[in-house]
Amino acid sequence: MSLSLHEERRAAIIGRALFPADVFGGIRKDADLGLELGRSARAYPWWSALVLHFSLWMVWFSPILLRRRRQTFGGLPEADREAVLETLLSSPIYLVRQAADFLKLYLCVTFLGDLSLLQKLGAYDLRPEDPPSPIGDVHARNAT
Repeated sequence: MSLSLHEERRAAIIGRALFPADVFGGIRKDADLGLELGRSARAYPWWSALVLHFSLWMVWFSPILLRRRRQTFGGLPEADREAVLETLLSSPIYLVRQAADFLKLYLCVTFLGDLSLLQKLGAYDLRPEDPPSPIGDVHARNAT
């Protein structure tokens, strides 16, 4: 199940609210999280993608219900976007809180799954000078 272009744009805006351009030294400042999430969503089982769609729509239209404004998430200033996300993530309504957590998790995996970022962080014993290689090669190197 894939995301529409509208959903990809919305995911990019929501993702940028979670991960500002300067996080981790700006190494992923040019990342299009919506496009990357859309690519990976094609591989998700339909039930997982269905929850992803619901989560995106819920976050996008939540300012209308939370703030009684005629603005969607994309129309809010950046500080208000963060406040809306915090409100959803701490909601007393379980389904709202879990849907926001679900979207946050998928965006985190999308953002943090980049090889250049993993190398910068030194994750999995990757070093910046290591050429792009499958994770299996890193495990083989560590076994010796």
